[in-house]
Amino acid sequence: VAKNPHWRILVTTRSQSIEVFLTTLLADVPTQLVTVDKLSEPELSNVLQQLPALEALANESAALKEVLRLPFYLALATRPAVTARATGDVAADEVRQLLWRQAVENPVQSAGGMPLKRRETLMSLCAQRARTLASFITPTNDLDAVQRLLADGILLEDSVGRVAPAHD
Repeated sequence: VAKNPHWRILVTTRSQSIEVFLTTLLADVPTQLVTVDKLSEPELSNVLQQLPALEALANESAALKEVLRLPFYLALATRPAVTARATGDVAADEVRQLLWRQAVENPVQSAGGMPLKRRETLMSLCAQRARTLASFITPTNDLDAVQRLLADGILLEDSVGRVAPAHD
C-alpha cells in the first residue's frame, strides 16, 4: 500500500477490536475509520421488501428484527439456504438458529465432522474468554476449526495469535 498509492485496504471489525488493527496490523498505513451502525428502519425495510417471507418473520419478532439490523446477520439471512426456509411456517427463533448454523457451523464444509468441530470450538473459546475476562485468548482447541472460523470472519486474530469472536 505504501508503494502504490492507488491501492486501498478495507478491513471490517468490531469497534472493540479497532485498536488491535490500528496498532499492530495497520501501524504504518494511513487509515480512515468508517463506523457502520445498525440499519435504520427504512434501510432494513428496503431490504426486507425484497424478501417477503423474511419480512413477515421480522415483523412478527422484534428480537429477530433487531438481529437483522446488523449487516453481518442480514447478509447471512439473505443467503438462499436461509431464505428458502424462511416461510410462514418457520418461527423467528428457527431463523436465528439457521443464521447460527450458516455462520458458525457452515454446513457446506461438512467433511470430517467440521460443522460440529466449528461449533464446539467457538463455544469453548467463548466460555474460556468469559472465564478469563480477556478480550483475546490463545486457542487450544481444534486448530483446523479455528483456522476455518478465522477465514470465515467468525473469529479475529491479534498480532500474537490470540483469537476472539468477531461478532457479539
